[in-house]
Amino acid sequence: MVHSGKSISTNALWSIVTPARTTVDGLAEINWQNWRFALNATNLLNNRYYASCLARGDCFMGAPRNVMGTVGYRF
Repeated sequence: MVHSGKSISTNALWSIVTPARTTVDGLAEINWQNWRFALNATNLLNNRYYASCLARGDCFMGAPRNVMGTVGYRF
């Protein structure tokens, strides 16, 4: 679980607050003989959030759910 508190961007005229957010990440890994199988996921609940906002008014969305699997073999 990753939690980021609110952040505040200010300029001479106004301030913009990016709200706090919490995302859930996960990792599963199995090693069998010389094989390695892994599954890595970020933002499992697929929460929509602003990663940051600039004082001039630009706001950037956080990354959506991402799941990646890997397979490896050790010689």
